[in-house]
Amino acid sequence: MERIRRMRAAGAAAFCIICVLFCAPAFGQSSGEDKSAENLFPYNFKELDDEGMPVGWNIRKAGEAAEEAVVSSIKDEDGEVVMKVEIPKEASVFLDPVKSFEMDPAHNYLAVIQLKAEDINHLGNWYNDQQGVRIWLQARDKTHTWLAVYGEGSTDGWVTGYLPFPTGGEEKRQNFHRINIYLRCLKMTGTVYFKSPVIVKLPEGYEVNRSFEREDGTKIEKAFLQATR
Repeated sequence: MERIRRMRAAGAAAFCIICVLFCAPAFGQSSGEDKSAENLFPYNFKELDDEGMPVGWNIRKAGEAAEEAVVSSIKDEDGEVVMKVEIPKEASVFLDPVKSFEMDPAHNYLAVIQLKAEDINHLGNWYNDQQGVRIWLQARDKTHTWLAVYGEGSTDGWVTGYLPFPTGGEEKRQNFHRINIYLRCLKMTGTVYFKSPVIVKLPEGYEVNRSFEREDGTKIEKAFLQATR
């Protein structure tokens, strides 16, 4: 029961996959000292400053209509703090932790990000022009991995993005000893909600692909998800 409590504390977004990873008897984890499912991401949205913005995060806006974009913190039905980004006219909004943090590149990890997009749109190519919702996991020497939501419409509720790392060969893996996670809304309009990211250590031999999962359990085995009307 204590392990389940820790998993819930790690974030509702990650609860389902964490249960699959760490509650399965195949992993044989029964020790009360096991901390595999703890959230290793050092920043969250729980602590807010006097303006209602999360402590430890830098929030910026860009574009001709940047000042019309509104970033606010709200609470969902479970009382969890959610960041809400409203962009009525084309602009970009950046939610970035103020500092990068250290990880051990000898291990495999999974970043879990839950988001919801409503009535989003962008005029250019989402990939070549870097438009839409983008989640970057940035390492050293321009090494990175990412997830994206693009197109016109909504995600039809909350979706959970899974972003495994490190990636690449042994030399490239070493770049992941210091990382950061950036939540971006790029050259777009619409409303996007983010819950606090979660990072968990994967059990040895367990593999997860970049993907998304809908609230009904439907998996999208791609790094990009198209919004629809």
